[in-house]
Amino acid sequence: MGDGVGAPQARPGERVGGRYEVVELIGHGGMGAVYRCRDLGLGRAVAVKRLRGDRDLGPLAFERFKREADSIAQLAHPNIVALLDAGEDAAGPFLVMELLQGCDLHRWVASHGPLLPDEAVGVA
Repeated sequence: MGDGVGAPQARPGERVGGRYEVVELIGHGGMGAVYRCRDLGLGRAVAVKRLRGDRDLGPLAFERFKREADSIAQLAHPNIVALLDAGEDAAGPFLVMELLQGCDLHRWVASHGPLLPDEAVGVA
């Protein structure tokens, strides 16, 4: 998910939005990172996507992040991750989503080879 340059550096035990306790980094890319967190209010595991807090990303990145949250919030489908919360704290904006189990598609293809057409349709 990118080289990690400029990736946020939340550490285990830190809180996001006062409610989500960071457990571990799941992955990162050029604009931010996704963390496994514990929802302290409901006692469940969630994924928190954190946009890099620095303003070097520019206003368009923050607008795109907000549009992503707005778009996800309007969708409900078994194959789309659910948005549970969104906010901004001192470190920047964040999205809270359901935590999915398993590996990402890139890792799966790297270890198993390209998907067959029927498999690709099932994933899509």
